[in-house]
Amino acid sequence: MRIYYFNILFITFLVFGCDSKKSKDSQAKIGVENSSISSVDYNQKMEVIRANFKRINSMKNWTVVDSVELDDSTEGGQAKFYFANKQLQKIVAVYYGESGKNVIEYYLLDSKLSFVFRKEFRYNRPIYWNELDDEEFDLNKSIITETRSYFYKDVLFEQIKSTKETNDILKENLVKEQKLIEADYNSLKQLSLVRQI
Repeated sequence: MRIYYFNILFITFLVFGCDSKKSKDSQAKIGVENSSISSVDYNQKMEVIRANFKRINSMKNWTVVDSVELDDSTEGGQAKFYFANKQLQKIVAVYYGESGKNVIEYYLLDSKLSFVFRKEFRYNRPIYWNELDDEEFDLNKSIITETRSYFYKDVLFEQIKSTKETNDILKENLVKEQKLIEADYNSLKQLSLVRQI
């Protein structure tokens, strides 16, 4: 009976010991992937992303351009999906609000995000007008903020904003920004998949 309990105890330690080794191995793998990302030359990564951006924007004959109405904002919106040879290449989403609009372009390379360009318009006043308003809506008076997000191997490695935020603040927020961008992108991507069914 003691041998039976000893064997059970031994097997339990063996199983849990191997599981923790597996966890350490997966953490080490993540660390290796992150270090390999940083070892690739920054300029080379940017060159690949820019070449892909130019390639996609120079395409004239898309095999499919699909459009979906969005209801994620106060005034609605629209998403356009651009396909070449059954491969999603680009998504352009426009979200309208009463005090601004967001235009977000997602560029894919090998079915993964490579570049995201976000242009936020903050109107000089809400689009609705009443007798108490002293200023007319004028799109040319909008404050425009641009954000460029660069991805390499599924990792957001650079983000450039037209605002006065310092690079240190941006670098600290890259992980959080990546999660937000990917959540929006995945929601849109699901819409494109539903439309294809």
